[in-house]
Amino acid sequence: MPPRPFRYLADPLMLTGIAAYWIHKLWIKPTLWGSSGLLHDYLNDFLLIPIFLPPTLYLHHLLRIRPHHRPPTPAEITLHVALWSILFLLVFPHSPWLYRHSTPDPYNALAFAAGGAAAWLIWNRPRTQSALPFPRMFSLPTNRYANGEDAATLKFYTESKVVVARWM
Repeated sequence: MPPRPFRYLADPLMLTGIAAYWIHKLWIKPTLWGSSGLLHDYLNDFLLIPIFLPPTLYLHHLLRIRPHHRPPTPAEITLHVALWSILFLLVFPHSPWLYRHSTPDPYNALAFAAGGAAAWLIWNRPRTQSALPFPRMFSLPTNRYANGEDAATLKFYTESKVVVARWM
């Protein structure tokens, strides 16, 4: 099976990461439980690659720097982890006019790399495996039709005949 095309701005991991960021910022961080600790300090850093790499790669695609539509490669992820680590550890802390909320913490780079590794595992999982811990229950089969029906056709096999119903 060929690899699935990368969906850039419609990437489910990116959209889930954005939702996790806002849930954490609006509902968890203001509470006593979210005011300190690992989530408070490093969740944003962990989500950096899953959230910002898809739009960056889409920009690369528009500029014709990225000639393919496959999921991000380890080299692309590593390059962006290194670039953002340099920016957040060396450039931004010494340039408050550019970005004033940066604190040079070497564990940030570790969180960038961990988020990139986790994202790579999800983006490059086998095609038949769901990103969720349970299988998809309501997905349509694709490209399994021998008689020329389109992909929106469901076949329900009974004991004596094939019943065809259109998916609406």
